[in-house]
Amino acid sequence: MSQIDAAVSQTYVALSMILPRWSLVQIALKGVSVAVSEISAHLSRRGDLLLSGRIEALLSTYTFPLPVFLEERLLLIGSEDQAREILAHVRLSLTARGIGTMRPQVTAVELPRGGRYRVWVDWHEIGGAPDGAGLSQAIYYCRDTRDGLRIEMVNYTQLGHRGRNQQIEVLALTA
Repeated sequence: MSQIDAAVSQTYVALSMILPRWSLVQIALKGVSVAVSEISAHLSRRGDLLLSGRIEALLSTYTFPLPVFLEERLLLIGSEDQAREILAHVRLSLTARGIGTMRPQVTAVELPRGGRYRVWVDWHEIGGAPDGAGLSQAIYYCRDTRDGLRIEMVNYTQLGHRGRNQQIEVLALTA
C-alpha cells in the first residue's frame, strides 16, 4: 500500500467497501456526531428542495462566499442573490430535461475534525428521456452548526449533463 493510499484510507470511511450499506454508521470524534443516514436524508431533502423550487430553504444550508469547483474550474458564489439565480437556472435545466428526482448516494464520509468533514456523493438524476438522466459526483465540505449542517464548499468532480458547467459559469459571471 502506497503512502497516499494509507493516508486516504485513514481519513474517510468508504461505505461501499468497508461497511455494509444497511448499517447505520455513527461517526464520532471530539463530541461531534454525524450519522451517515442523517447526511443522506439531508442530501435527499436538498434534491427535493431544488426540484420543487424551494430555493430559499436550500440557500439557508450554504455559507457565503461559496467556492464551487466545476470539474476543474473555480467559481466563487459571493452572495445568496447570486446563488439564488444559479440554483433557479439549474432547476430549470433539470426540469427541462424531465428530471423528476435527484437521488444522492453517499459513497464516503470523512472523519470529522473540529466539526468539519467532507462528504462524497453520487447524484443520480432520474426521469426524462433515456439520454436526459445523468450522474453527477460531488465532494461537499461540511460544517456542523447549531442550526444543522452547512456547506462551505463544493467540488463537482463530474457533472451529469454536458454544457451545465458552461451554463453555470456564464450565469455566475453575469450575476
